[in-house]
Amino acid sequence: MIDGLLLNKVQLDVFTNSFNINYNEIAIGVLRIQNIGNSTALHLRLNMNWTQFTTQDFNLNAGQYNLINFNITPQITKTADTNKTYSLIMTLTGDNIETKTEVVNIFVNYHDFRDTQQNNTNTTNIVYIVNDEVIRDYCSRNPDLCPKTNVTEIIYLEKPTQLNITQSDWSTLISDINANRDFRLEIKSFMAQLQDRQNRLEENIKNLTEDLNSNTKAVKGIEEKFQKLKINSFWWKVILTIIILILGLIGLGVYFILKWKSEQDSYVGL
Repeated sequence: MIDGLLLNKVQLDVFTNSFNINYNEIAIGVLRIQNIGNSTALHLRLNMNWTQFTTQDFNLNAGQYNLINFNITPQITKTADTNKTYSLIMTLTGDNIETKTEVVNIFVNYHDFRDTQQNNTNTTNIVYIVNDEVIRDYCSRNPDLCPKTNVTEIIYLEKPTQLNITQSDWSTLISDINANRDFRLEIKSFMAQLQDRQNRLEENIKNLTEDLNSNTKAVKGIEEKFQKLKINSFWWKVILTIIILILGLIGLGVYFILKWKSEQDSYVGL
């Protein structure tokens, strides 16, 4: 317990902790920090001489892990400092964890700096010493942190030496990496299907809108024709009424004429 905080369980694994490089080479490795406790590990920080870490001062939720790239740049300027093994101490600290340490051995090959001064060369090579699956997974998630130029030698180990994890843990790690890759592919496929459905829905809405507009115009046309029929029906009624009136008047006229003639014939008979 630190200042009332319960210590969380965190595991530090350096996949390769033994490097053999020249004085002007940068060794690039990958480590894993896994939270095997029950609470979030707070403000995790890494430190090692000659080393830069791509991730610092971060939190890690329970049950999760983080792969972190580290670059080791030997600070060697004398011939006497070459042809030696340097044991560097990697330290992991945090607000609520016990300090974790790992030893990383760096053997710097012999180099005569007098030759360097005569040739006036000062270049830096980059050496990868890490499992192929790990570096590809890390670079796929952090492409900006993986060097793309000035890489003169790449060494992939089929089986990293001096691994601090069991074969079961390593298989689980590779399985998690593959599962994450498959999950990203599933998400990409799902998003493509969702976009296709959205496009088809928009097309159906467009067609429906056009059909509604067409039907609205048809209804308006029917209403106009109906109005015209109503007007025509009114005038037909007027005309029919006039004809009936005329026929009625004619009939009355004929009736009165026949009656008058009958009366005239009666007078003549007398």
